[in-house]
Amino acid sequence: MKQIKIAFSGTHSCGKTTAINEVYQYLKSKGYKSVGTSPEVTRWCPFELNQKTTFKSQYWILTHHIMQEIILRNYEILLCDRSVLDNIAYAKYANMYSHKISSKDLYFLENVAEMWIVNNSYTTTIFLSPLPIEDDGLRSNEGKYQQKINDIMLDIIEKHHVSFSVEPKYAGKEARIKYIKRILDSFLMNEVFLNSYGLNAKK
Repeated sequence: MKQIKIAFSGTHSCGKTTAINEVYQYLKSKGYKSVGTSPEVTRWCPFELNQKTTFKSQYWILTHHIMQEIILRNYEILLCDRSVLDNIAYAKYANMYSHKISSKDLYFLENVAEMWIVNNSYTTTIFLSPLPIEDDGLRSNEGKYQQKINDIMLDIIEKHHVSFSVEPKYAGKEARIKYIKRILDSFLMNEVFLNSYGLNAKK
């Protein structure tokens, strides 16, 4: 049985964790028993973050994110708080603007992320547009930094398959959750799709 792995991608303060929690409860209510969530490992990182992030920080985050996906590989459906490509966006910022990550080290991180995606691809990726920043005591409150990361992510996903995104017109949290549920239903009710993963549609 293949795993359905859904990545929720986007800059910080875009509602990824909220969306995952809502989708998790939704899938459980639909009868899917084997549903797991892969948390955002950035919160556990012992090194510098945000505009001060370094290669050491981003390497730690990338490897620990991959480890989480490996640990949770036995769930039929896995909801990932970020994809490995998110990691690369923050590393690119550190290379282009703060100059805390060299081009050589960025290339290394990009190759690790690319190899992971090639061999362990995401079934689909939901890209969330930025919301007003809420202070969580971890991420930067600077709007310009948030927008820069968002722009870099958009450049990155143009080079990779992202099946759909949540546009700014769905910025209200309740509206975007409803939108995400409709999108998920469109393929989780598809018998051909589910059969390819060894699952059955839940009525």
